[in-house]
Amino acid sequence: MKILSDLNDFDNQGQGVFCTIGMFDGVHRGHQHVIAHTVNEARRNGGQSLAITFEPHPAQIVAPAHAPAMIYPFSKRRELLSRTDIEFAWIIAFDPAFSRITGLEFLELLSEKLKPLKLICVGPDFHFGYQRSGNFTLLKEQTKRLGFKLPEITPISHGAAEVSSTIIRKHIREGQIDEAEARLGRPYELCGKVVQGKQVGRTIGFPTANLDIDNLVLPPDGVYPAIARLQGQEHPGIINIGLRPTQSSDSAQRSAEIHLFNFSETIYGQTLEVRPYNQLRREQKFPNLDELKAQIKQDVAHAKAILSNNIQI
Repeated sequence: MKILSDLNDFDNQGQGVFCTIGMFDGVHRGHQHVIAHTVNEARRNGGQSLAITFEPHPAQIVAPAHAPAMIYPFSKRRELLSRTDIEFAWIIAFDPAFSRITGLEFLELLSEKLKPLKLICVGPDFHFGYQRSGNFTLLKEQTKRLGFKLPEITPISHGAAEVSSTIIRKHIREGQIDEAEARLGRPYELCGKVVQGKQVGRTIGFPTANLDIDNLVLPPDGVYPAIARLQGQEHPGIINIGLRPTQSSDSAQRSAEIHLFNFSETIYGQTLEVRPYNQLRREQKFPNLDELKAQIKQDVAHAKAILSNNIQI
């Protein structure tokens, strides 16, 4: 997949352009379905496939108080897109100026830059443009004038509910990891760069890697067995998500810190992809660090027993 930051860099060599548009947060089974349809139509007609996405989420610019926490950081979303068969991805740097472009203006921009534009493939609830003025109805109205096809994609469902990023986020927040994974089509992972922490863990014999979780949706506060992937290698551990009440009584900032078993490398700035398993216990406040240390020893033993079936410890 070739990344484009500007459509002026796109040379389709006169071939028809078949595009899909969306945030693709999670690149879940519904997204995969839309992307596969786009790729298949491009191949069948001798054209090129293009995914158009945005960074940051438009709501972070136009309505930051209502912007959703994301399933994945942008780096992971881009990686997952690259695993599909899509040939090109135009990543739009969404800013206040771009937010003022109407849905119709955006369509006309695509028609001008992507010649010939043969297909736009989106889900039925997709909205775009200033004040969400672009939608499936607008796209359908413009198909003849701008000369592209608009397939009606049947939404992917799981159980009684449609697969969507909103529903997956809800399952993650509520600790229903199995339900989230069924809709993602892969194991759920909490992804973030390792950042500097307060280093309290190493003083009690359990050093932790603190993850940058800014703007990410999180499972409920508590302790989880986990497998972390670092540079292609898997490492078992336990991850604590929450406010660290034993260490700080007035903290309102949630954190995610993972203790990796038999691991002592310095990994600041590197990205960990952490798969949490079923919660061991809720986060709790202990009277002192000694009691916290004793509880962590129990957590580690419990986690090792659970993870022994999933990875060599």
